[in-house]
Amino acid sequence: MLSATRAFTCHLRRSSSKDAPRIKAAMPAEAPAESAAPLFTAESTMAPDTTTQLRQVILPSSPYKSLAAAATTNGTAAARAATVPAAVRAALQQEHVKMKNPERALAKIAKMIEGGADELLVISDFDHTMSRAYDEKGERCWTTHGVFDNAQEMADLAKKCKDLSAHYLPIEFDGNMTIEEKIPHMEAWWRQSHDAIVEKGVQREVLEKLVLNSNIRLRDAADSLMAHLDAARVPLVMFSAGIGDIISIFLAQRLGAVPSNMHIISNMMTYDDKKVVSGFREPLIHTFNKNGKVISKEEVNFFHEMRKRDNVILMGDSMGDLHMDVGVENHSEADTLKIAFLNQKIHLLDFYTANYDVVIVDDQSMTVPRTIMDAITATRK
Repeated sequence: MLSATRAFTCHLRRSSSKDAPRIKAAMPAEAPAESAAPLFTAESTMAPDTTTQLRQVILPSSPYKSLAAAATTNGTAAARAATVPAAVRAALQQEHVKMKNPERALAKIAKMIEGGADELLVISDFDHTMSRAYDEKGERCWTTHGVFDNAQEMADLAKKCKDLSAHYLPIEFDGNMTIEEKIPHMEAWWRQSHDAIVEKGVQREVLEKLVLNSNIRLRDAADSLMAHLDAARVPLVMFSAGIGDIISIFLAQRLGAVPSNMHIISNMMTYDDKKVVSGFREPLIHTFNKNGKVISKEEVNFFHEMRKRDNVILMGDSMGDLHMDVGVENHSEADTLKIAFLNQKIHLLDFYTANYDVVIVDDQSMTVPRTIMDAITATRK
């Protein structure tokens, strides 16, 4: 059984040329990425016919047409994909689920089912991945940093955080800048936001009240998914460029306790003897350095313990989440099923399907991932 929840932080290193190539096509101008503030404006709100338009962009009909065609030329791969349970295939055939290469995705799932729960590791982003991007009224849900952006009790702090967002958000999405050029700006944004929180002298008790009254919401079925993984003894890594304390407080409030199988890699706060926020632990985690290569040496034992878990399910909502599995020992790209939630900016669908195995469009639930994980955890060696 896994030990109780541990919070990890990552060493900040500049991305290598392989991880962040100096080409302006590395990130499109408006590619969504996890940021320190909510990424919503009046212009980004989805129109009523968004989903209909999106479904006409890629794979307008059944995504399994390509799978059926491949059966004549690649019988082995098709046969393996055909072993995937009907419930999983049905979930992936829904109109709002998009795949550029469905045969490859099914083959990965089939391999994971063969390995079962004992070989599975789940790595997930938190903001707008495990949590909702929109509530039932269509209003944008908050990120963990957004708790301070919207803190009416601390108007001066909220204004400072929003001003920083207004300055740095355009840089994050600037298509004329490379990722390497953006990194110093992202570091500055995160540090200035964190410094403002520290300068305000936020007490832990006040922070807990802010979280309780926040508009952070779990996706539908996210609570049951986390409980299921905990019961199946499958490690769940919550890898976030947000604020780890807010994640743990939120989960404790909503679930009664942070699941024992969960490990949080995020920006963690420090407190003085009066339980006032006194700083943030190093290294800083921002949008563009979320990968396992930067795990600190002190915590590298965690991934070493996970080395026998060959199969990884990665879930995110941005391009910055793509490489959260880098650094897992004895692991390759073929061992990772990458699932994306495309919450907005629907014109990026083709870019998402080119990088993620499965893209879930405008769906504020964990139903599809849960169906996949149910099939995998049903196997125990």
